[in-house]
Amino acid sequence: ALFTKTWRLQVIFSNKTARSKVIKDTQLYAFIAVIMIVGIIILVIQAAIDPFQIADRNSSEEFGPNGDILIIRHTVYCDTRRPEAWQISMLGINGVLLAFGLSLAWRTRNIYVTAANDSKYIGLAVYNVSVFAGTAVLVGLTVTNTTIRFGMLSAFIFLSTTGSICLIFIPKGNAFADQIIKAKNDEINELNRIIRGLKATIKTTSSTTFTEANQHLIMPKEFDPIGNAIP
Repeated sequence: ALFTKTWRLQVIFSNKTARSKVIKDTQLYAFIAVIMIVGIIILVIQAAIDPFQIADRNSSEEFGPNGDILIIRHTVYCDTRRPEAWQISMLGINGVLLAFGLSLAWRTRNIYVTAANDSKYIGLAVYNVSVFAGTAVLVGLTVTNTTIRFGMLSAFIFLSTTGSICLIFIPKGNAFADQIIKAKNDEINELNRIIRGLKATIKTTSSTTFTEANQHLIMPKEFDPIGNAIP
């Protein structure tokens, strides 16, 4: 979804013709749907011709303290006949998608639209995913202990997804909070400007109908940045 939004931004700002180019939300939804359908098709094909099956292997053998007992550690796991083929298929598609995202981030790096340009965060998110995914692949190929491998892979998946979400959404939240604070400050400043104008008008009037005490009672008060009246 983030890549499609950036793609629309890149298409709009790279348009060199006088005719405006409109990309509707339905086109973005269709692009996301195509990517999802491709992944679903691969999983369906795998489930049909090479489904997961329960497999087992002897992970280690060792003799007991007295040497009269042979201890065989037995591991049960789920696997397919050709796991490498399916992993390469999924990693290849996602790798192409990450490369496409990096290309978009590079081409939109000079578009100065703060609210819409996420090129910097896309680059950081892709780097984050690439580092953890590469490390996870190495762990899956080298670590033989099932418990340790499962724990490390789960940790890498959690850190990768959580880190990417934080990189994308935390800056948006900070920008939204800054906009709210700025709008509140502008509102208070405008109110104070009006009050100062009213005070100046009252002080310069030639009418002596009100005494100084009465003027203090009817005089509007200014407000501080958090909305409290200033005496």
